[in-house]
Amino acid sequence: MYSCTFYISFQEKAVLHIVNGDCAIEALKNSGIEGDFLSWLDVLHDGPVPEGLSLEELSEVRADFIANCDWAVLEKAKNAFQKRDIVFRKCHEYDEVILCNSFELFDQLHIMQLLDCFA
Repeated sequence: MYSCTFYISFQEKAVLHIVNGDCAIEALKNSGIEGDFLSWLDVLHDGPVPEGLSLEELSEVRADFIANCDWAVLEKAKNAFQKRDIVFRKCHEYDEVILCNSFELFDQLHIMQLLDCFA
């Protein structure tokens, strides 16, 4: 099932960790890392990623693709992307934003998308 996971901790120094999946959130939390967490779940190496779209427009395209692959019901996929996008759009409210990704294609595509959104 496709979902957007985020944890809000309401700490004094607001730190947002954007990670590549729910397992990463659990690993960071279990190791004592504090802050808020946003899982950037999208298999960008599969399916359409048209250029020139806003984050929200691309999220619509991606939700349609995910639903067409039967990886999630369309409304659940759209809802997950909308929640993710809302949290991301508020990242300027944080004192610090940390991207937690590895060298793999899945993660590198996330970083490219995030950097494009930050630009």
